[in-house]
Amino acid sequence: MSPWHVPLEALRILARSKVRALLLLCASGLFWFVVCQLLLLWGSSGSLSSGVFRQVPADLYLFRDTEPADLERLRATVDSLSEIEWGRLITPQDAAADFLRAFGEDPEELLGENPFPMSVELRLRLGGDRPRMEEQLRFLAFQPAVEELQYSRGLLDKVSGRLRQGTFILLALLLLLLVGVLLLQRMAWASQLRAWRPEMETLARLGAPPAEIRRPLLLLAVIQGLVPALAALACSLALVGLAAGIGLPLRAPLSLWWILLPAALWMPLVEWNRQEKQLRASYYDSGLFESRRSV
Repeated sequence: MSPWHVPLEALRILARSKVRALLLLCASGLFWFVVCQLLLLWGSSGSLSSGVFRQVPADLYLFRDTEPADLERLRATVDSLSEIEWGRLITPQDAAADFLRAFGEDPEELLGENPFPMSVELRLRLGGDRPRMEEQLRFLAFQPAVEELQYSRGLLDKVSGRLRQGTFILLALLLLLLVGVLLLQRMAWASQLRAWRPEMETLARLGAPPAEIRRPLLLLAVIQGLVPALAALACSLALVGLAAGIGLPLRAPLSLWWILLPAALWMPLVEWNRQEKQLRASYYDSGLFESRRSV
């Protein structure tokens, strides 16, 4: 027998049930994509929680007599910190203009003077180390040019709590989707086996041994598990790359490449009993055996 007989037979069987095969490939791909997202969500929960800190406003209010040299030294200090970035310098005139745009009133006309001090808007690194961020903010609060540091710890805790709640909800939805896709996957495989049943019976009547019928089906199960897993892995790695481009590190507790091994073995192992049941039934219905347990 040619070494290419088994793969060619598997592809021939696949070609005769294109719709069912496509359904199974889509279900398997979605299944492994959800598995990858669960791994990324699990491994990145810490950096996602720290990344929320960036949404909390942090501002340095400076003394009115701050000199340009003091600003340069403060800028150099901020640039030397790992978790904080210099956003923009807001002059009293800029702050008054922002007030005028927001409220339609000129603060100098209302109060007789511009009440706003010079300030620096800080940016906190997305996915950074929250304890280190807070330590560096406290360090900036004691710089000579800084009169006051403002950021909302309460808002930070509130947003972090919302993120934990959202992560839990997302995890639950992904698990439900995983169960639904798994059921769809098994239904699609069962439909394929039923479609191949007449051919199994024909091969049994022609005297083909069970191993000869079984091998193409096992190879087909490996292909229909491995190919969608490769597609899901490629999409997940692309997602990780896009997230890294915006400064959000996504990582899994183990390499995503490990999903290829269970993907290759999933269908042959999980669906073994269903496949063997159809195979035994084919020999029984062909009249070659009096009992389905004879195969």
